[in-house]
Amino acid sequence: MTACVRDPSEREACAAAVAAAAIASSDHPDELLADMIRREAPRPDRRDAPKTLEPHARMQCLVMMRDVLAVLKVPRASFFQAAAVLDMCLDHEASSVEAAPELCAAIGRLLVKADGNYDARSREVLERATAWLGESLGCGGGCKLQDRAVLHMAGWRLYAPTVHDYLLAFCDRLDSATSGSFRDSIDWVKGQLVEAAQAIVVAVRLDSSPRAFASGLLCHGLVAAGLLGAPALLAAGTTSSKCLEEDLRAMPWPRRASHCELTEGQQRWVVDCLRLATGAERPELQQMVGVVGSAAAAAQAALQRAL
Repeated sequence: MTACVRDPSEREACAAAVAAAAIASSDHPDELLADMIRREAPRPDRRDAPKTLEPHARMQCLVMMRDVLAVLKVPRASFFQAAAVLDMCLDHEASSVEAAPELCAAIGRLLVKADGNYDARSREVLERATAWLGESLGCGGGCKLQDRAVLHMAGWRLYAPTVHDYLLAFCDRLDSATSGSFRDSIDWVKGQLVEAAQAIVVAVRLDSSPRAFASGLLCHGLVAAGLLGAPALLAAGTTSSKCLEEDLRAMPWPRRASHCELTEGQQRWVVDCLRLATGAERPELQQMVGVVGSAAAAAQAALQRAL
């Protein structure tokens, strides 16, 4: 299956010029991205943070919250918020392995309440899931955490932008920047990216900002959809795309197209629109392709060990 592409036209050439001009005239992302970046949770230096949960235990916590939120039909975006809050709490000195089940229960309660569906059934589901998690982690379940304490550990950032938020924003912005020329392919990319992001977030903790990681994921998606080839993403001064191609192959998902059928000129236009959509330049995009590839490989290894 090939990418959905309209024939080149003067309108597309004009759109490319507008996109390039918008990028050239601004030294920073536009107002929407600037606001999302401002609201991001701070990135702590985890070298000095207390080691509270081993990776496999963190994965069990996230699997528990993922399944609970799915059973209670809470929007998928809430899972990414749950993962972000959990990771912020794990950096807090008051967090501990013994507190993990109740910590996850409190995060789940907060998000279910925010969705307006906290009732007797949701309480029962959370209680059963918390008991299962306690048994899985070998915790006695004696540690109780109030919702307010969890919010305090998370810096009162229950709704800081996540990888999921950036992915949806980037895909919508890219669709607008390309005047809907690749809408079918971008919709496919969006669905694939959300699934891939969830699997990675469950298995590994991200060191990159959610904005940067989402931009790398989007590059992987555009290549898989046949809208870009690896050479189009190379930064100035880079002479070989071999390493980049290896990073792109690290993402274990189906490809919509076996290769890119767009011309070099069309790919340059797509990259210009990608830069406008993400607020990132080629060097950062190329770097984040590698970061995402490494995270995907680590997630695969972690999931295999968990089986």
